[in-house]
Amino acid sequence: MKTIRQGDILLQQVEAAPRTARTVPAENGRVILAHGEVTGHHHSLAAGTAVLLETEAGERFLQLKKPAPLEHQEHAPHYLQENEIYRVLRQREFAPEAPGLSRRVLD
Repeated sequence: MKTIRQGDILLQQVEAAPRTARTVPAENGRVILAHGEVTGHHHSLAAGTAVLLETEAGERFLQLKKPAPLEHQEHAPHYLQENEIYRVLRQREFAPEAPGLSRRVLD
């Protein structure tokens, strides 16, 4: 199974997304996996090339309909293939102010 990293996003290839996952609507013609909290940039693909799914627990899955680049304004694109499915994870880091806890990496 393939693993892809782009900045603070990690994609882990999976066999299937959970059946209970619901489609996350595209925004302004883009399927946005994650917004950058600091820069306003985003990890995204063109709408129509993929479907982003989300479970009630907040887990996200990306299902490709066509070959497409995963793009971000500050990172090189990653080219994803048709019919691939990925679990979408956000990178975490230790929180020095609270030993034993972690927080999401801000991009």
